[in-house]
Amino acid sequence: MTTMFSQLQAIISLPPLLEMLKDGQPHRKEIYVPQLFLISEYNEYMVGVDHLDWLIQKYRISVTSKKWYFSLFTNFLDAMMVNSWVVHCFANENTLTLLDFKRSVTQAYLELSSDSDPKNLVWPKVFSSKVIPEIRFSTTEHILDRKERKCALCRKKKVSKQCVKCNVGLHMG
Repeated sequence: MTTMFSQLQAIISLPPLLEMLKDGQPHRKEIYVPQLFLISEYNEYMVGVDHLDWLIQKYRISVTSKKWYFSLFTNFLDAMMVNSWVVHCFANENTLTLLDFKRSVTQAYLELSSDSDPKNLVWPKVFSSKVIPEIRFSTTEHILDRKERKCALCRKKKVSKQCVKCNVGLHMG
């Protein structure tokens, strides 16, 4: 890894080495070691990224999904909220905490979209049959067979009977 940085530094002709104090030895004498300029630059500008990562993980969106891109989307939302909160802190004197800021933004979006009462909201059930009407509404040869499959009407519950002619699962009361 160091060789790669040395070659990169030779190509772009930056000052090669800086003398840095060695970390992790508080009771020993000060030891200075050479460090590549690129590494010191990287460490200098990583502070903001580390702080952003720390703020994101404090109140991360905890929703799991099987889709690979969903974690990217939630991480984007978290980073957007943290960056908005930082701008809010710069702009206002009495600032909110990050958690209170996220709650207030969420509450504002919920109030924005709640024109109707969700308790009284009834979604219309649309039933579209895959069986052509001539077969479906004929009065003959509808025979029940014992085969487990999903119901053709509600599409959620498994039923133990199906119509042989229509080839759909049915609830039989």
